[in-house]
Amino acid sequence: MLTLRDFLDYCDLTEAEVATISRSESVPPIIAAQLAHLLKQSCSNDACLVARHSDQRA
Repeated sequence: MLTLRDFLDYCDLTEAEVATISRSESVPPIIAAQLAHLLKQSCSNDACLVARHSDQRA
């Protein structure tokens, strides 16, 4: 069984990042870690980077 620490190390997340998401979304830390990991994955493609860059210009 994976621990939260194992997951954080694998996903390159900090405890502070996960704690913030956990509080914000009212979910347990392991769920917050999964959400953060999915978000990082989805924003790693070029389309997301372009969209984020255009949002900053507005």
